[in-house]
Amino acid sequence: MKALTLKTAHRHFELNARFEKQYGLQNQLLNENQDENQNEMQEFQPHILRTITEVPTRWGSALASWRRLRKLKPAIKRVLVNLSTETDYQSKKDYKQLQERMLS
Repeated sequence: MKALTLKTAHRHFELNARFEKQYGLQNQLLNENQDENQNEMQEFQPHILRTITEVPTRWGSALASWRRLRKLKPAIKRVLVNLSTETDYQSKKDYKQLQERMLS
């Protein structure tokens, strides 16, 4: 093995410092981009709404139920359209049942 001279050791130190500076900055930028992407993904996560069931002992549950159905109406219409294009028996049956219950 060759002994390192002071000049070569200094050169290796400079190259290592440049490498760390360059790739350290790239890693920092990459981490920042990943953090931004993670924040964007959290912002775009859909909020799932479920139907609200009427409860006779709970005042206002009928009103809450109808309000939620109004919010869900566009999604229900999309399901209706998707079911109308399906060809299997169960989808056709579900389409017919949903269409009968769908209010204008």
